[in-house]
Amino acid sequence: MNRRLATLFASLLIATLPAICQTPQPKFPKPGTRVGLAEWKPTPQEVMASYWSLEPGWNTELEIRNNLAERQLTVTPVLRTAAGREVVLPDVVLASEEVTSINLQQAVAQAAPELVNRMGSFGSAAVRFAGLNDRNVFAAAMVYREGHPIDFHFDGYDAASNDGYFSGIEGIWWLPAGTSTDYLIISNPSRKPITGSLALTSASGLNKQAKLALGPLQTARIDIRETLGDSTAGDMGGVTLTFPGSEGISASEIVFDEVTGLAAIMKLFERDKDESVATHVLRAPMMALRQPGAALAYPQDTVLNPRLFLRNAGATNLQVSLAVDWRSGNSTGTYKYPAFSLRSNDCVLLISVCYRTAAPFLRTPTGVMSRSRTLGRAPTSCLSP
Repeated sequence: MNRRLATLFASLLIATLPAICQTPQPKFPKPGTRVGLAEWKPTPQEVMASYWSLEPGWNTELEIRNNLAERQLTVTPVLRTAAGREVVLPDVVLASEEVTSINLQQAVAQAAPELVNRMGSFGSAAVRFAGLNDRNVFAAAMVYREGHPIDFHFDGYDAASNDGYFSGIEGIWWLPAGTSTDYLIISNPSRKPITGSLALTSASGLNKQAKLALGPLQTARIDIRETLGDSTAGDMGGVTLTFPGSEGISASEIVFDEVTGLAAIMKLFERDKDESVATHVLRAPMMALRQPGAALAYPQDTVLNPRLFLRNAGATNLQVSLAVDWRSGNSTGTYKYPAFSLRSNDCVLLISVCYRTAAPFLRTPTGVMSRSRTLGRAPTSCLSP
C-alpha cells in the first residue's frame, strides 16, 4: 500500500528521476551470454491480502501466481477470521509461472464449514511459501457479490515490509445514495495488538471519533453509515486513522450499492508527518472521460462517469487549481477550472461526464459552496473534437 499524502490529495502519480551523475554504470553481459539463476536459498515468506468475505451472498476467489520462471513452488493459503483465528487450507503446488484460483466457498466448506454463508465471516488472507523474497509469488483476493455487478480486487503485499507501517492514514468516505454502503476495513497482520483512533469529519462540522483496538491477526470492518448514525453530514467527508506509533496495518475502503450496481474502491493515503508546507502538483492520469477501452470488454453501450475526489485534510484553507487535459481520436485540449478555496475538511467531487454531449463541472456536496452551485462550468463543446 504505497501511498503519499499532501495536505490536499487526489489519486496521483509521482514520477521520480534517478540520479545518474557520479553513479557507476552497470556492466551488462555480452550479447548471447546466458545469465545464471540466483542461488536458491529460500526463507519463509508471506504475502497478505487484506480482505475476504463468505457472508451470505458473498464469495471470494483467492488468486495465486508463481512468478518464478524455472522453479516450482509449494504455497499454503491461510485465512484469518475477523477474530484472528487462522484456517489453513491445503497446500498448492505451482509449476513455474503457473496461476491458480481457489474458490473459497468450496475450499472452506471442507476446512471450516461453519464459516460459509455466515454473517461476520470475513477477514484477511495470507499465502505462505519458501522463496527468495515476497515477489516470487503474486496473490490477490477477488471479493464479489453473487448476482450483482459488484466485485473488489485486493492485491497481496509483503506485510513485513516497511511499506505497510503507518502512523496515520487519510481518505474520503462516500455515501452517494440512501442504499449505498461504505466499509472501512482495517487488518492487523502482526502478532501483537495495535491501538489507534478513527475520525469521520465533514465540512458541516461533523467530527465523529472512535477508538480502535485490534488483536493479533484480527480484522475490523467499520460500516460508515452505522458509525455516522443520524448525523446530517451530507454524502461525503473525511476519514482519518491515527496510530500512536508506526504500526504495520492494512487499511482499505470499499463503497457498493446493490440497487444501482455501484462498486468503488476508495483510495487511502499515508499521512506523512514530516511533510513540509509547499506547492504540490497531484495527477490523476489516464482517466477515460466517456467510453472504456476495448480491452476492458464492456458492453458497447457502456458510458463512463469518472469522478475525482478532492479533500483538504489540513488545518488551514487551501487554494486549488484544476485542469483537465483531454484527447479524442483526432484532437486534444485543456480545460482549466477557475481557482477555488477549500476549507479544512472540505471535500469536492469533480464529475467528468463531459465528452461531446455535456460539460465537466465541479460540485461541492458539503462545505463552502451550496449544493446547487457548480464551479467552473464549461461550455458544452469544451471536450468536443
